[in-house]
Amino acid sequence: MFDELKGKRLLVLGGTAWADILFVFAAENDIQLVTTGKNPNKMFKEYYFVDSTDHEGMKNLIKEKNIDGVYVGSHEGVIRQATQYLAELGLPCYCTLQQWDTLMNKRKFKELCQKFDIPVAPKYNWSPDSPCEIQFPVIVKPADGCASVGIKICHNETELKEGYQLAYDHSDSHEVLIEKLVNNSGMDVFFQITNSQIEFCGLGDKYPVQLAEGAGSVAGARILPSIYTEDFRARFEDKIKAMFSSVNLTQGLIWMEVFHDGNDYYFNEVGYRPNGSLTIIAIDYFYGINTVAADMYFALTGKGKAKGFNSLILKPHSNDKKKVCEYWIACHSGTIKEIQGIDELRAQPNVLAVFPKYAVESTIPHTNGFAQNFCVVHFAYDTTSELKEVINYIKSTVKVIDIFDHDMIIHKTGDFIRALLMDN
Repeated sequence: MFDELKGKRLLVLGGTAWADILFVFAAENDIQLVTTGKNPNKMFKEYYFVDSTDHEGMKNLIKEKNIDGVYVGSHEGVIRQATQYLAELGLPCYCTLQQWDTLMNKRKFKELCQKFDIPVAPKYNWSPDSPCEIQFPVIVKPADGCASVGIKICHNETELKEGYQLAYDHSDSHEVLIEKLVNNSGMDVFFQITNSQIEFCGLGDKYPVQLAEGAGSVAGARILPSIYTEDFRARFEDKIKAMFSSVNLTQGLIWMEVFHDGNDYYFNEVGYRPNGSLTIIAIDYFYGINTVAADMYFALTGKGKAKGFNSLILKPHSNDKKKVCEYWIACHSGTIKEIQGIDELRAQPNVLAVFPKYAVESTIPHTNGFAQNFCVVHFAYDTTSELKEVINYIKSTVKVIDIFDHDMIIHKTGDFIRALLMDN
């Protein structure tokens, strides 16, 4: 127990996908957890129906309920608003509004990358009112979008016009980016920032899938560490740290999506929050950093601390495996009637954590994006045969049934599985 946390009241905004981790750290340190929102998570004993983007409502709630700190999870819209009202209240927040806007706007982020000789994909200054020559295929996306929403791959001018309107409609700022579609594989690089010290926390190879033809890619699986880790760190780690230092980042987990075509790297976007695939598990497994505990500690004390917390992996495990896989189970849209196999999956010896996003009676929306990912499974392994064995167990054990008794799972193709096994 950390005595400085005892009896503190922490307001939780987002992060309920890993609520069990929040509850364990709170219980260990006698922290009282509170949450709020339009539809607050009733797993919390104390909750309120105040919109977490309502500045005045949130300031009043925080004052009236004697809140000592606010934990901000992964919802980008909430984080941007919270940076503002927490600053007005003088409560700790891991970033400022200016830092957030500099990093989250894809155009601004790429301009920042270029200042530090960090490569990005070529872009086109095309619009319906000002067309220019385009070398197809291209990818069109909102500059301030997230969760793979509003993205379209375009192979001709007709698709480009459709993609532009789609991205425009999903952008709060109505700013659209059109970039060359580079033929590549994806990866994500992670850093933990503590008291302005920036620590490398892994590079993962990403294996994306498309849930519909022409849609943007979403997470299918990620393997850490990447087979390109040594080369990547030698080429970019110092530049990345200098870039983050230039905008005075002092605290929190930050990650970047990077594309790789075998020789060249293209930096795509940044996330200054826990990522949707919850790579916090692999970071804890390989680097001993409980990023959830670190964020909760900072929110209540205003002090940075990266080490010295218990593991966030809530089952007995050894750290002797060489790799960790994050494997996503995606589903067709619909209302869930029954979920099978989650408890059996959690009990498997190599499985570190399982995080379902949806429960029975929940409705999975039709987005062709990240929202259709039902669950992420984290497991450790050494050999390709171990990797294949766990994936086969997931496929044979986990069932998601809709109200019409149809199988909702979008089963990954043989080509996807072969590509995953080939590299590992």
